[in-house]
Amino acid sequence: MKLAKVIVMSGLGKYAQNWSLEIIIAISVFLVVFIMVSTFLFYSPEDSSELLNLESNKMMSTLENDFLLNGNEVNNEKLDELTSFSCEELQDLFSAKGIVCIHFENLDGSLVSVNNKAGIGCPGIKLSEDGKMLCGGTI
Repeated sequence: MKLAKVIVMSGLGKYAQNWSLEIIIAISVFLVVFIMVSTFLFYSPEDSSELLNLESNKMMSTLENDFLLNGNEVNNEKLDELTSFSCEELQDLFSAKGIVCIHFENLDGSLVSVNNKAGIGCPGIKLSEDGKMLCGGTI
C-alpha cells in the first residue's frame, strides 16, 4: 500500500509544478503589460510650451543669421524673399516640426503688416486672442 500512495503523491507533485509554472508566466505577462500601459499613460514628454520656446528661439537665431533681422531692423529684400516661401518650404528652412508663422509686432504689441498680411507662413495660425487675426490673413 505504501507504493500506491507514493505513486499518487508523485502524480500530484507533477501537476502542482505545471500549475505553479503557469501562475509564474501569467504574473510575469501581467506585470509586463501593466508596466507598458502605465508607462504610456503616465509618461509625459517635455512640456509643450517649453518645446515651442526652444523651436522659436532656434527660428529667431536662423532669422538673425540669415541677416533678415539686424537688432530691431528688418532687411526688406530678405523679407520679400521670405514672403515667397510656402508653408512647407518654411518648415524645411527652419527644420520645424510644426506649423510656422513669422509675424512682427510693434512696441504696443499690435501686429505689423507684411505685404498687407498678418504674417508669413502656414495659414490658419491664430495671431490674436479673439482668433480673428490669422497668419497670412489681410490686415
